[in-house]
Amino acid sequence: MRTDIRKILATVILFLSHFAVAQEITQSVQGVVVDAISFSGIGLANVQLSNELNSFGTVTDGDGQFRLDNISLGRYTLKITHVGYYSSVQEDMLLKGAKELNLQVELKPAATQLENIEIVDRNVFNSLSPVLSSVDFNMEMSDRIPATFYDPARIITSFPGIAIQNDQSNNISVRGNSPNELLWRIEGLNFVNPNHLTNAGTFSDRHSVSGGGVSILSAQLIRRSRLLTGAFPANYGNALSGVFDIHMREGNREQNEFTLQAGLLGVEAAAEGPFSKRSAHSFLVNYRYSTIGLLSSLGVELGDESLDFQDLSFKMNFDLGSLGNLSVFGIGGLSNERFDATLDSVTWEANEDRINTIFDSDMGGVGIIHQVSLGARSSWSNRVSYSYISSIRKGDYVTDAYEAVPAGYDRFDQGLFSYNSEIRTDINQCLFTIGIFLDRQNFNLLSQADDVASGNFQTLMDGNGDYWLPQPYLMVEKAISEKWIVNAGINGLYHSLRGKFNLGPRVGISYYPDNIRSLKFQYGLANKSQIPQAYFVVDPGNGGNPNKDLAFTNSHQWVLGYEQRAGNNTLIRLEGYIQEHFNVPVSPDPENPYSIVNARDAFINEDLVNEGTAVNKGIEFSLDRKFRRNYYVLVNATLYQSTYRAIDDFKRNTRFNGQYGLNITTGKEFIKDKSDHQRVIGFNIRSLYHGGPWETPIDESRSQETRTPVYRNDEAFSRKLMDYFRIDIGLYFKKNKKDYTRSIIIGVQNLTNRANIAYQYFDVEMNRINTKYQLGIIPSLNYRVEF
Repeated sequence: MRTDIRKILATVILFLSHFAVAQEITQSVQGVVVDAISFSGIGLANVQLSNELNSFGTVTDGDGQFRLDNISLGRYTLKITHVGYYSSVQEDMLLKGAKELNLQVELKPAATQLENIEIVDRNVFNSLSPVLSSVDFNMEMSDRIPATFYDPARIITSFPGIAIQNDQSNNISVRGNSPNELLWRIEGLNFVNPNHLTNAGTFSDRHSVSGGGVSILSAQLIRRSRLLTGAFPANYGNALSGVFDIHMREGNREQNEFTLQAGLLGVEAAAEGPFSKRSAHSFLVNYRYSTIGLLSSLGVELGDESLDFQDLSFKMNFDLGSLGNLSVFGIGGLSNERFDATLDSVTWEANEDRINTIFDSDMGGVGIIHQVSLGARSSWSNRVSYSYISSIRKGDYVTDAYEAVPAGYDRFDQGLFSYNSEIRTDINQCLFTIGIFLDRQNFNLLSQADDVASGNFQTLMDGNGDYWLPQPYLMVEKAISEKWIVNAGINGLYHSLRGKFNLGPRVGISYYPDNIRSLKFQYGLANKSQIPQAYFVVDPGNGGNPNKDLAFTNSHQWVLGYEQRAGNNTLIRLEGYIQEHFNVPVSPDPENPYSIVNARDAFINEDLVNEGTAVNKGIEFSLDRKFRRNYYVLVNATLYQSTYRAIDDFKRNTRFNGQYGLNITTGKEFIKDKSDHQRVIGFNIRSLYHGGPWETPIDESRSQETRTPVYRNDEAFSRKLMDYFRIDIGLYFKKNKKDYTRSIIIGVQNLTNRANIAYQYFDVEMNRINTKYQLGIIPSLNYRVEF
């Protein structure tokens, strides 16, 4: 009898234990591993997924596909190895209950003598050269770093060498350079400015060429992407300060997945999955509508100023078998801003209070990518896209009699056709990449101002037309020993408007004494055409365009970097850099210290000649402690100098010479597993500190006499504004169940409500110097369901 009872109890315990295990929430990880040269699948590659508690492994099939099922939720490191290839390590990968992880991993072939050397976390996107001066970011960071508003440009402000220009926008200065010198590249193709409300945070309230209020492409759609900050590889041309290299992730090829999100910023919906159950093709689509616009459409009064935006992004992938892979992608956004002056002069404190402003900005772009293998060690890829942006700003001055008088009109239409063809091949362990970009810019711009006091109407910029920017390039990489890798390349840039062609050599040397340290050097001669607005300034005397023959700006750029792993979790980086810009457009007037390196937006109203110079030099330190034991730490510090010389050859600070910066971001998660769900509470905090910008002092007494701003040009950029400091916090609550993940995400930007200065100006209405401040405390709240 006692024996029977024991058997029954044992059976019950065994059943309950199986039941408990069966209730554990798990998820799957799937993906494909391909050769970075031929894009063909790599069979029998070792795939290892691990964290402190678990380790899972498999090998890829003959097509490079792999799948891991029944994986416990949490953060993991994915390591993929294969004989004859550099290892790939992707860290801080988050596995949630509602969605599978769908990955595309490229392994770069290594020379045979390097088979035993593990190059960790150094895969390069669309390049065969080791890259210094770069910042990697991904979708997962958009929740972990507070106050990013799912904007890629706001994510990278936590990293060294990046300075925020105004909280109202995502315009950034990279290593002391103007935001105008940034290049946007999406899916390997050059794009026009992919941001909403491109006038946000600008000094003139006119459009900018590289930033805006928020990115049109949500960070929730990106896979591992990168910002390059100098000494670029040869396949990056027509840029001086930085290149945003954004890559969109693919949709799940095996099952449909959905995301719904609502918050103070907007409502958002996303879907992804296969086109059919038997299809290897997939889609990903995301739509977003601003909450402010939604409230406005419901008749809610939001004051004199109203903002509205919406956007749509998509990507479709088609597996063509032996014919390669085809991708179609696109982004598009509509945004507008309205400000209506109050018809009560008692409320007018500043000049802007009596100006009605309408600003509309529409942007869209589509692209097609085809990649095909040309054998075991070669491939050919072709990409083509067309992107377009149209911005219109109208301003009306409200007189004392409350009549609206036209005070300004700005229109900027820009189209960019971008085509890239590239062949990669491996010949005797020497990696070659040869390709060309064919960019065609078309534009139509007009800027007019009406001086109400004098009644004079003036055209400041006027032009339309198009020009080509062909950019051929060649890159070669060779491992000359077990510890040394040499890469070299050359980039060409031709401007059809001027008929000029420049070459930019690039060279790099990498030394790996062991698996945890590296020392790298990179040099590049960068060439960049001017923004379209610079070419079409109108001479008020004869109505011509004095800047139409401006040449490229050129830049010698050197970078020396050291990396070291501190244990398995921490990466320490130290970089020193020098950038020497020459042929910089400056004013030909010795009494005018204007240089284009100080431009804050796209409004330029100066005659220019290529006779200026600028120098940026600095040192950057970063410590990146990955997400282990449920917490992470990112600390970085920067010391730098940014100076320029105008036509008078006098050395001055640039506007963006912040001189120093210190950023700290850290976070902690608390996880509790139940039998049928998992609860996660996360807390993140970020502090941003960097030196303030420099400005030219305003002669207040003369400005009051003339009723127009008068600057002390003999003291140009001699006055430093207060340093920038901001604390952001984030808190999230997640519940993972078998079929869905539910999240509440709370954030606060500028927790202490610090009044950071944006700029100072002479206000005609106030008849004195006025200070414009950046945003105060900004709360955010989002509720998201993934299923």
